Amino acid sequence: MAGPGEGYFDRLYRCLLDEGRSPIDARQAAFDAYLDGKPQASGKLKPTRHERDNWFWGSELVGACGPEDWCTEAGTLALARYLSQARVRIGGLVERVARMAPGALVVAMRRARLVLTPDSPHLRDLRSASALSADLGESLKVHDVLVAAHRERQVELQRCQATLADTTAFELLVLASLHAYEALVPHRMTGQSFVEEQQGRLDVHWDAINDLLAWKLMTAPAESLKLDDVRMGQSLKRYLSPLLFPERGPPRDLLDRMQAFARLLVAQIELNEFLSRSVDAHCFDDSVRFVSIDDRQLDLVETDPDAKSCWRRPKTEPLLRAVPIQN
Repeated sequence: MAGPGEGYFDRLYRCLLDEGRSPIDARQAAFDAYLDGKPQASGKLKPTRHERDNWFWGSELVGACGPEDWCTEAGTLALARYLSQARVRIGGLVERVARMAPGALVVAMRRARLVLTPDSPHLRDLRSASALSADLGESLKVHDVLVAAHRERQVELQRCQATLADTTAFELLVLASLHAYEALVPHRMTGQSFVEEQQGRLDVHWDAINDLLAWKLMTAPAESLKLDDVRMGQSLKRYLSPLLFPERGPPRDLLDRMQAFARLLVAQIELNEFLSRSVDAHCFDDSVRFVSIDDRQLDLVETDPDAKSCWRRPKTEPLLRAVPIQN
């Protein structure tokens, strides 16, 4: 049964044509309406995003679009929205756009952050259409390298998480506090923390600690989140007393736990930095371009040399090597 918003975009398109707008201007207005979240809720009409996607991409005006439509900012953003969802899939759409506007499709693919959704059904359509455009084929190669690199970092983070899987959220907070005192709190002659002395950024470490605490709160048994004096005392006896009241020999178990937390933090920082500096650069920075060397390596080609510092990943093994364009 058709919803009350069925045909909304075609009616809007015809109305604009009747007002004297050119076909391309009318289609652009329809793109803008879609991107603005129309049709909006009104009375009993409370459309979901899925319904809007279905109404727009199933409209006749989409079939009338040409390269002059898809290559506009609105057209590219509309394609990005289509690729970023998985419930609506229009047969032949990706192939049609790949034939007439492959550049717009490549940009839309990046804007949709498909690197983070490698199981998207639209990737099958993109791979099928890759023979139609060398740029699309290259973009898919870059996509595959980034997906593999992202997965490697996720696996490493999960491995490190497993070493502290038996800790409660409170105990992880104690470990984070011990690490912060050792590495993030200024207590040296320079007035800087250890991380700052190593040219590191404090906000990167604090953000990673916040991510780890969120992970533990989401995965810990609900019963372990209920704190009382007995449970807190047991945790402090294990994680703090060996430092405050040392017995003979070093507190080996606690030191091992502290080292495990430090490794976990490094893995979380590496994942966060990869997402912010490699994935985001690929998806949103048009002043650089990623090119594949092989199945595991990328080069970063600078179309604007002054912009490279924004995406440099300091003090880590670089996934990318910057290569300036020769004039």
